Amino acid sequence: LADSAKIEDASDQIITLYRPEVYWPDMQKLKGLAFLNICKNRHGPVGHICVKWIGEYVQFKDQAA
Repeated sequence: LADSAKIEDASDQIITLYRPEVYWPDMQKLKGLAFLNICKNRHGPVGHICVKWIGEYVQFKDQAA
């Protein structure tokens, strides 16, 4: 992306989404799994959160739910 460094500098938080089943559709254990990757968090920790992807409703839910 052009000028993406400016966007990163101006952002307080940057969160990316990763759904492994998009890349490995044959692996059943990855079906319905998604990761929210917290790449930048100016006022807190970075890391990732594993969530359930419910494609038919276009929703993400807490793994425990």
